[in-house]
Amino acid sequence: MPLILCIAGIVLLIILIVWVKLDTFIAFVLVSILLGLASGMSVSQIAHSMEKGIGEILGSLVLILGFGAM
Repeated sequence: MPLILCIAGIVLLIILIVWVKLDTFIAFVLVSILLGLASGMSVSQIAHSMEKGIGEILGSLVLILGFGAM
């Protein structure tokens, strides 16, 4: 089942970006939420995991941008 959800998510992502012409970030967020719900996560778990993931990425990116600005 997880493999089928993963493949369906990738296909949905490609459809949203290529044919629907949805912004890439919005498509990623929408597919992430839908896959989280399809895999049985609660809405609060989805929000927490997205917050944690985005926070970790932006945390390291801020250091790179900060040192680059110096």
